[in-house]
Amino acid sequence: MGGERLLLQEVLAETSIVVAFAEFSPTAPLIETSERVPTLRGATLPGVTRGMQRTALTADYSEVARKCRILAEKVGPAVGARVEFSTGHRLYFDLRDRVPDADDGQAHPDREGIRIINLPSGEICIAPYEGEVEDRPSRTERNIPAMYDDELVVFKVRENLIVDVMGEGPEAARMRDYLAVDDARRNIAELGLGCNDKAVICGNVLEDEKVLGMHWAYGRSEHLGGTVGVDSFSDPSHVVHDDIVYAKGGPIEISSLVLEYEDSTTEEIIRDSTYTVF
Repeated sequence: MGGERLLLQEVLAETSIVVAFAEFSPTAPLIETSERVPTLRGATLPGVTRGMQRTALTADYSEVARKCRILAEKVGPAVGARVEFSTGHRLYFDLRDRVPDADDGQAHPDREGIRIINLPSGEICIAPYEGEVEDRPSRTERNIPAMYDDELVVFKVRENLIVDVMGEGPEAARMRDYLAVDDARRNIAELGLGCNDKAVICGNVLEDEKVLGMHWAYGRSEHLGGTVGVDSFSDPSHVVHDDIVYAKGGPIEISSLVLEYEDSTTEEIIRDSTYTVF
C-alpha cells in the first residue's frame, strides 16, 4: 500500500469492513481473523463474475436469510442425515456435536457470531463429526456419486474419510491420484444446503453452492466447526476445500435427504431435488 509492503493481519486489525474481490477464497482466514478482531465484518467474493449481477446477487436477501434460518433450525438439532442420490447411491452424514453456520447475506454490526459472509450468499453449512473423540468413530459412510464431464465417479466413504475412488475412467484415476497426495484431502468436510433462488449453475462454485439443493466438500473443515485445518495437511500447498454440487436438472440429483434426531424422529427436507420445508 502506497508502495510499502504491509502485513495483512496488521491492516485487518485496524479495519472495520473488508470487501475481498479475490482470485482464491480468503473466507477461512478472514473468519479466523474476525475471531481476534471482533469489530471486523465483511464479504468475500472469490472469482465473482459480472453475470452474477443478473442472477444470485439480485436475490431478496431478507428471503435468503429467512430460508437459511429455517434450514439451520432443522439441521441444528439433527444427529445425522440420510441422503439418497438419483443414481441410487446412499450416504449417511454424522452430524453429532456440530452446529451449522448460516451464510445468509447478513453482516450487520449487531449480528451475533461470525460476521464474514460470501457474496453471493445463500447456504447453511455444517462440518460432519470427524471422529476426533477417542473410541467414538464417525458414522459418516457409504458412497457419494459425482459426475466429472460425462464420467461417473463414486467416492467410497468410511468413518468420514474417502477410502476409495471407484471408476475405470481417467477422471476416477485423476481423483485417486489427487487424494493420494495428502490424506487430509480425504476428509468429508461439509454438508451444505443452498437456498438462493436466483442462483444458477454456472461452473463457479461461489454461485453453484448457493443454488437450491445440496452440496458436500472434502478437505479442510475447521472454518466450519470441524477439526481438519491447515496443520492437518503435510504441506500448506496441499490444502483444499472442494465442493461438489447437486441441483435440480443436474446430471445427479438428490432423491431424498432425511434428517435424524436424538429422539429417533426424522424429517425429510428434500424430496426429488425440491425442499419440503419452504
